[in-house]
Amino acid sequence: MAVIVNVDNHPNGTIPSERRIDLDYFKTPPGVVKISQFVLGVILLCVSKPLWLSVVVYLGFVVTSFWVWIYFFALQQKYQSPSLPWNVLEFYYTTGAAFAYIITSLITLFFIGWYLVALIFAVLNTVAYAIGAFLLMKDWKEWRMQGTGMMQGA
Repeated sequence: MAVIVNVDNHPNGTIPSERRIDLDYFKTPPGVVKISQFVLGVILLCVSKPLWLSVVVYLGFVVTSFWVWIYFFALQQKYQSPSLPWNVLEFYYTTGAAFAYIITSLITLFFIGWYLVALIFAVLNTVAYAIGAFLLMKDWKEWRMQGTGMMQGA
């Protein structure tokens, strides 16, 4: 369900513009994974104590929030670039976040094992980011095989 909202930017209402809100994306598997990354990030913000895990959680949450807003307002469709599609940028970020979560989860497990709740949610978020990276890689390959047009991304 894509919702288009007309907004008047000028005080006398002469310059209309459209804002598109895309809720359909969040019903797809990549959208569900993105929401799960966001929700797990919120939980991890509450329970992460070790500094290295907190840094990864804060950075991951901020950047994932950025991606959620991009897909919420359908900006990936409005600002398409044939030379560098959105899903490539997001793939690199998601892969990097998955590796950062793997490293910090292992550090937390082996050196500070008593943060069990943070460790469990960090592992769950690692899985969410890994699934997201896989879906993005698959989408990127489909886009490259097509050669034209843009895929929606994950």
